[in-house]
Amino acid sequence: MDPDFQLKPSQREPLEEQIRAMAKKAFFDSVREEFNQGKFDRHVPAFIAQIRESLLSMVSDKGKFADNIKDVLDVEHVKQQIERNTFDVMNCLQYITQKMSQLCAPVRDAAIRNVAQSAHLAEAFERVLTILDDMKLDLANYRLQALRPVLQTQAVEYERTKFDEALDAKIVSLDRTRAWLSAAVNSVASTVAARNPESIQSVENRVKYENVYNEALLNIVFANTAIAPDTLAETMMLDAERLYGFQNEGQAITIVAALIMLSKNALRELRDQRATVQKLKEVLFILLKDKATTLDNLSLQVIATLNSSRPDSAPLSAEQETVIKNMVEKTLSYKDPVFSLISRRVQAAIRYQLEKGTFKRESLASAGLDIVQTELEALSLRIALLAKHNKEVYARHYDTILSEMVQ
Repeated sequence: MDPDFQLKPSQREPLEEQIRAMAKKAFFDSVREEFNQGKFDRHVPAFIAQIRESLLSMVSDKGKFADNIKDVLDVEHVKQQIERNTFDVMNCLQYITQKMSQLCAPVRDAAIRNVAQSAHLAEAFERVLTILDDMKLDLANYRLQALRPVLQTQAVEYERTKFDEALDAKIVSLDRTRAWLSAAVNSVASTVAARNPESIQSVENRVKYENVYNEALLNIVFANTAIAPDTLAETMMLDAERLYGFQNEGQAITIVAALIMLSKNALRELRDQRATVQKLKEVLFILLKDKATTLDNLSLQVIATLNSSRPDSAPLSAEQETVIKNMVEKTLSYKDPVFSLISRRVQAAIRYQLEKGTFKRESLASAGLDIVQTELEALSLRIALLAKHNKEVYARHYDTILSEMVQ
């Protein structure tokens, strides 16, 4: 299961979003106009009913908390008070925000406190309804997180059963999985042989299944070509989208770390300007996420950042700018030796996470990866979680295939 999965508000097309925003504005403009005229009988009961329903959906139906909400936010009673002109709307809003504060996640506290600062009563109700929608989503995600361990166990068994059924029915095969693991076996065997030129037979010098799997997984994430359904191992097909995301993240981390290392080499004073380097990192990540970003965009951003780091010096010369542009071009073509070096170091950090179950921060600075520690650590954890789940589902097939390949 994807540990990053969360329920999110539905994504609408820009035109639909624009129309909805216009309709919402028109509605609350009319509400504001009626409130200005002292007319509360049409909208306030409807708002109270909606708020009451939202609050009750977040608590146990049986309990004093729910009973209190039902009593205070009794819509019929509210209507009667409005008719008698005795309804205290501000006191009611204060009660609502108090209950919201008791139920919300800390991240919503500031927004709830700001309700009292609303310029108009209509705006206050609009804010309350928006925050309640966010709170219901927060609660749903919290419950999903709490259920994750149970769902995880069921998901492993379900995925394993369904794959085996498809395998027995010859709907799928293990041909691509076998080729994928075979390439990793050859790679690991070459590494082992290089470390053992005298071919000494020992446990330490054997090709281990775990190392082969980790190598195979990293070969997918750090391939120079994007994942394709017709070449991806059958056992990885359900995770194709996540793996594609890992590819993009791993590539971005490597590019940013490489460009910053090269920038420090091009302008040595940058090494002592942590804030400038941090700013460059953040902007580069933003640009790399934008599909419209070009080589020129990246080059110009690096040049602009380097120039801003030397306010008392002359800006980069035309020759230096050309060097920067060539540096960016080579890095993004994956031909630069620095890019290759950083890529190997990034993979080594993730491999350590896969093997040891922890992320090793101590050597990041010497490897030139300290600037991307946050992003690299997050990616390492997500890859490790995917690996754990995938192995639990397909371990039997992996062991069978590797027993034929590894002597």
